Amino acid sequence: MKHDAELYDVSKEAHYEGISLPVAIDGPLMETLTPSPYLESLGITLDQRTANLLRLVRTMLNPAEGEGGTEENSIPVPFMVLRGPLVREDCFTLTIRIGQDAEGKKAITISRAVESNEERGLA
Repeated sequence: MKHDAELYDVSKEAHYEGISLPVAIDGPLMETLTPSPYLESLGITLDQRTANLLRLVRTMLNPAEGEGGTEENSIPVPFMVLRGPLVREDCFTLTIRIGQDAEGKKAITISRAVESNEERGLA
């Protein structure tokens, strides 16, 4: 994983999971994916969570989005992570954005969608 300001490049990991496009995860989502020391002691790793996320992204892509086309597309997807030390599961919505990177090439950016309660400061 390469870190570039607000984005983490996970293209190598994505290619291993069958995604041919460049893939980046934004900083806030990467923080959410990073397990606590307690969960790490139980064997839960950031690499495992990233692989699970990329497998989910791969299932959400249709073949036309994989290579061709130039239109931007956003796909909302529910995702769940385990929290600790009081073990519980948190479910939140991800946004998979298929668009263009800084060089104008087709790329995927994955971020955590802001829930309406979070926007209003009620969370």
